[in-house]
Amino acid sequence: RIQILFEKMSTPTAAQIAAMKAAEITAKLIAKGSTIKNEVLLPKAEPTTKKNKVNTVSENPSAEIMINDLPTRGLVLKSTTQEQISQMTGAIIVTKGRYQRPQDKYNPHMMGEKPLYIHITAKDAGVVRKAVHFVLTALNVSSIPSGSKYSGNIDPVLLKCCERDFKDSTVPFNEKVYVGRPNVLLPPDIKQRILGPNSSYLSHIVQQTNAKIIIRGQGSGHIELESGQELFEPMFIQINHRTLEGLVEAKQLVDSLLDTVFTLCSSI
Repeated sequence: RIQILFEKMSTPTAAQIAAMKAAEITAKLIAKGSTIKNEVLLPKAEPTTKKNKVNTVSENPSAEIMINDLPTRGLVLKSTTQEQISQMTGAIIVTKGRYQRPQDKYNPHMMGEKPLYIHITAKDAGVVRKAVHFVLTALNVSSIPSGSKYSGNIDPVLLKCCERDFKDSTVPFNEKVYVGRPNVLLPPDIKQRILGPNSSYLSHIVQQTNAKIIIRGQGSGHIELESGQELFEPMFIQINHRTLEGLVEAKQLVDSLLDTVFTLCSSI
């Protein structure tokens, strides 16, 4: 009886056999290095050798001209005005913020919202400065509106310079159109070609747009009052106008004239 009992006790049960088989399989997997025994699936951490990408792009120069309280804001809010200034300067000009009445300052629903302003940005601070000058002219103000600011790598005196530009400008809107073309040698008679017979070409543009147009710079023959000599810079056509629309129209005609002149020069 004792022997029979011992044999029964030493005979493994089905559960024990299964456990033994499982242990055997696990041992084989461990030996092969592919076991997942006791592993907890966690999110994979980024390798320490890879650093998170850092935004190294520097902030473009920009300016914010506050117009919320200006009664003359209507013109500069027009998309056509903003497009014209953008075309003349190369700056990106958009309207931002929300119009706020004096009583809206205490409105809890408008807390944290900026009043209406014009946002100007470009890759070059000089372009921003020029666009600010045009915006001030369109607003018909002689100083930077309160609350305006600049950011990016703009010189801290930018806005004060814009005020000076506005006050010193006898004709509000002006533009330089350089005569030269890349890798093109100007002919000696380029000024006469631009003027046309009896100065008829430029005279036509003046009559058409009421702009003031002068050829200045080296080789122009135009003597500056301050220095008594030509400007020490490449020849250019100076366009002045009382309105932005007139300046845009005159510049388009001057650009077209220069294209025609250089086309004729290349065909000779």
